[in-house]
Amino acid sequence: CDNKIQRITIMTSAQVGKIRMLNNAIGYYIHQSPKSIIIMHPTLKDAKDWSTFKLAPMVASTPVLKDKVAKPRAR
Repeated sequence: CDNKIQRITIMTSAQVGKIRMLNNAIGYYIHQSPKSIIIMHPTLKDAKDWSTFKLAPMVASTPVLKDKVAKPRAR
C-alpha cells in the first residue's frame, strides 16, 4: 500500500453541504497542489450532473482555476 494515497469515504444525509466541501477541496488542489483526482458517483448520470452543474460553474467563476482546467472535449 502506498502511504501517499488516501481514501476518504463520506456517508451522510442529503443536502448538508458535501458538494460544496468536495468542490472546495478540489479547487484547493487544482490551485495549490495540482495532481490527479478521481471522484466516484453512484451512476454515470450523477457524475455528469455534478460535473456539469456543480464543478464546471465553480471552475468557470474562479479566475485562478479557469486557466488550469481544460475544457471538456466533445466525443
